[in-house]
Amino acid sequence: MTVTEKAQKRLRKLSKRSDAGANGFRIESYVGTCRGSSPVIKPVEKATEQDLVIEFDDSLFVAVAEDCRQTLENAELDFQGGFLGRGLTLTWPHSDGCHCQRGK
Repeated sequence: MTVTEKAQKRLRKLSKRSDAGANGFRIESYVGTCRGSSPVIKPVEKATEQDLVIEFDDSLFVAVAEDCRQTLENAELDFQGGFLGRGLTLTWPHSDGCHCQRGK
């Protein structure tokens, strides 16, 4: 997974607002379609051994939960500003067909 500069900036702001012990975020699920999804994230202190971990700062990381790992390992996490559609977004390349499945 890649994390864009805009997403990194947004995650830094969110980490300042979260619990004092949280220094990262775990993507536990995602909601949307094959064309665009929003991550379901929560602040965490540390990643689990099963997580795919992307460190982009000395003190901040994004962990992808094991059940999202296969779909999101080639994804891009970005942040869209503006009036409509604002927030963190996920996009990823599609292979043979679209297998939309998430949304816990």
